[in-house]
Amino acid sequence: MKEKMILFLDNQEGEEQTADACSPFIDNVVANVALVDSGGVGFIPGKKTYRMLGTKVDVVNGNKRIYPRQVMTDAINDWKQKRKGAMGEAGHPQAYTRADGTLGWRSAIENQVIKIVDIHLPDAEGNVYFDFQVLDTQKGKDLQAILDAEGQIGCSMRAGGKGKVARYNGEEVTVATFIDLFGFDMLFDPALPNTLGSVIPLTDSQIESMLAESAQKKENETQTFTDEIESILEEIEAAETWKELREIRKKAATIPMTEVERAAVLAAFNAKNCFVDSQSCAQNFSDAVDPYLKKIKEAEKLSDLVMIKNEVAAAELDEVDRLAFNSAYYSRLYQIKELQEVLEDEAALEQKKGQGKIGFTDSQNNPKGENKVKFTFEELMQMTDSELQKIKKNKPEYAAMCDAILGSRAAATAQERLQAMEDAEKERKAKEEALAFLDSDEVKDKLEKLPPHMREGIRQRVDTTNLETAQKTFNDAYEFALQLVPAEKLAILGFDINQAMNDQKRATTNIQVGENQGWKEFTDKVNEAAQDAYRAFEGFRDENLVKLNKPYVDAILREFDRRHAAQLQAFADNMATGTSTQSVLSSVALHRTIIEQMFQTMSAMQFVEMIPFEGKYVDIPIESYSRSNTRPTRVGEFKPMAKGKLGLAYIRAVAAARKIAGEISLEAQTFPRSGGLNYDALGRLSYYMGGDLRREVSLDLHDEMLRASDEYNCQRVTNETPDVSGDRTKITLLRGGTAGNPNKYIPIVRPRTRTELTDSGEVTKTYNEIIVKVDGTTIDLTGAFIDYENGVIELANPLPAGAVTVDYSFVTNVVLFDLTPPNGVEKEKHFTNLVHIIGAQKALMSAEPRFFTPNFMTMSETISNEISQAEVFKNMLGIAGTELQPQGYVGKIKNIDAYEHNEPWVGGDTRLLLGRRMATKYGVETSLTMKGPYPTRDENGELTGGDEIYYFLNDAALTPQKQAFRTVRFYRSQN
Repeated sequence: MKEKMILFLDNQEGEEQTADACSPFIDNVVANVALVDSGGVGFIPGKKTYRMLGTKVDVVNGNKRIYPRQVMTDAINDWKQKRKGAMGEAGHPQAYTRADGTLGWRSAIENQVIKIVDIHLPDAEGNVYFDFQVLDTQKGKDLQAILDAEGQIGCSMRAGGKGKVARYNGEEVTVATFIDLFGFDMLFDPALPNTLGSVIPLTDSQIESMLAESAQKKENETQTFTDEIESILEEIEAAETWKELREIRKKAATIPMTEVERAAVLAAFNAKNCFVDSQSCAQNFSDAVDPYLKKIKEAEKLSDLVMIKNEVAAAELDEVDRLAFNSAYYSRLYQIKELQEVLEDEAALEQKKGQGKIGFTDSQNNPKGENKVKFTFEELMQMTDSELQKIKKNKPEYAAMCDAILGSRAAATAQERLQAMEDAEKERKAKEEALAFLDSDEVKDKLEKLPPHMREGIRQRVDTTNLETAQKTFNDAYEFALQLVPAEKLAILGFDINQAMNDQKRATTNIQVGENQGWKEFTDKVNEAAQDAYRAFEGFRDENLVKLNKPYVDAILREFDRRHAAQLQAFADNMATGTSTQSVLSSVALHRTIIEQMFQTMSAMQFVEMIPFEGKYVDIPIESYSRSNTRPTRVGEFKPMAKGKLGLAYIRAVAAARKIAGEISLEAQTFPRSGGLNYDALGRLSYYMGGDLRREVSLDLHDEMLRASDEYNCQRVTNETPDVSGDRTKITLLRGGTAGNPNKYIPIVRPRTRTELTDSGEVTKTYNEIIVKVDGTTIDLTGAFIDYENGVIELANPLPAGAVTVDYSFVTNVVLFDLTPPNGVEKEKHFTNLVHIIGAQKALMSAEPRFFTPNFMTMSETISNEISQAEVFKNMLGIAGTELQPQGYVGKIKNIDAYEHNEPWVGGDTRLLLGRRMATKYGVETSLTMKGPYPTRDENGELTGGDEIYYFLNDAALTPQKQAFRTVRFYRSQN
């Protein structure tokens, strides 16, 4: 009988197929991992080596598969000779068949997590163990964290080979007759079914008897198909597009088939090159992409593919069409590249046989008619080291020339390495000299003359590349700082404001100080008063958050000071002649303190990129990187190299104004009072107004990130007939479900109205609008309550009689998690699944087509408290006491920083947001527009003696790359 070519992938499930067709399997193994002594032969010192059960022989496993002992022993021995030390990955890489018929794997470096040190032969119980060490890749670190926490993991054998179908106890089983073992891959989800949890041991005689019966049965079978199957096979052969094949597959799924018929249909699909990713096949792409898919199928050269891809880049295709095109493009790209490699290998082989002579001319004597290949020294110089090694081995007469060339290259490489070491040593010594200067008494003496808040800023501005740059950048920063220090403070420190400052150590005159710049003293005092108000009303502020936000606040204030230098100087001059609390209300210096109070304790600043601007429009930079070609980074000599392209574009957003009025009563201005200015009153005003702005901006930024996540790949629905309550006051949207059975836990997308700048001016657009109609007439939703998380619209008044339809969008960029543990499952074990869900979302976001690895997650305090009750989260969320983290930081999950907040954001207590820092851009104007002060009046228009002033601040939040976010939606199936 004919044996089947099989992929022995122990973590994938599939159906048996006909000969030469590939079929994935699932034989998950969940087992304890034991630490092995690291001093064994072949172990790397310092690396922990673990031992784990990989599979079993001579048993019928949970997937009805048998690996005979001798077949597995031969496979392991062959692995030890050819592949010992192979890498294992996080999940199996994609398998494919090369042009020469051999099995290949599309491995990715970032997915490699272990090095397989050894695979042991089956023991007396049939257990096959393997030893491994964890790699220091990002996913390897995730695996190591689980092992250190004594968490349970799974593994899966990766192999190809042949097998026969036999019967045991009335069921079909597959008996492996040959195994080509590649290694084992790791599974981060121990909740998968363990196929070795219940196995049936077999003897050798039982296995032989099963194979004999199978062979006899196959001899008696004839491959005859019904008319329906013959029709399906004919339709597959005639199909030309993926859409046609998808429809045929749906049709075939409804037809009962025998194992032989099913194998024949699957083989026909395989011959049609239809084994693309199942998710891509299921996409409902449009007819617009069909011509390009056909061109991809007919392409013969890489240049053909590039031309088609450039053509598609200019075409108007939606996301689904482009996904279908990309899948076909890369599939054909790998096929052509594999074919080229085989052709190149064959050409090189023919060349060595004399069919393509190198350096052999008609004038050379060849009396015996031998195909003797001759090489010149110049031709040998053009060859790679590996080619020279082969010629040296196979043709001893060229050994001397090969040794000379190889020796010359080795000497050149050694010289380059030596030069690199010398350069690195020079850089190290130069940096040491620069750092020594920065720690010298000369620098310390100068810094002591400046206020404490300036000292660290100057040190940070010093370029420590070498001593010369360190001295220059320090003196420049120091001289600039002197200009910002009030003259009276300099006098206290021993400086004469009427004399030029002369640095004796540099023997040069630096700067003339003759102006009194007192605005900094004013802002410091107002900020101190604002901090007193904070402690009085809220307690001690989060100093860690203040330190983390300091670079962002400093950047805004530097731009503020640059743009308002004249006003600040004028304010300083007025301070010298006297001023009052009333006159300060409209000063630019008070504006500065309000901005500082607004941002220094804003938690959302940790997640967004802040862009200072002036005016009404903010230019948001969008950086992009792409490969200009598909060449590998490792190429031979004098061959074209890989190339990447970094681009930068800008989106101009229209800012909107935030408006807030500040009022200080006469009593607040005068009691308590000291001198001409009441710093307490001004500090309290800065605290309150900065706090109001901070809360609203922080809430808007959190909402912007969640809205961007919901808008990514959202599904637009038009003219849907929803579920309507009997009193016609409640509408339940289906969200991909059916009437009476909606997807009740899927959120809907919140409408968004934006003002955008186009060539024709400002245009206001509404996205994802919710439109309710009755018999085609639009219903006014004023007063309606819309529950976006649960897809429910509650109307203020009953709907009129008639057919109800709704247009809306629902969220697809979300994964669901039930907070209610299943019956009999402990809460701690149930929440382990959430860890794996978070890890899976991280892997999804890191891969194509997103390429945005999340590095933070945020949730409400209620959700944080709920999940932290589980033991697995208590272990994972342990926080080192020395870490500089703000309040609300709860630890790391899957190496992602996790935060909680108590803001009333739109996600409520149902969402966990995963995201990439800096993906959301926040443009903030570096000044406050002011009007006033005006005298305060009561409700009857009578004067009250106080002062009122109006402040306006322009800002804008935008997320250009929404794929940087994804959410987990929590729900309770039982209360």
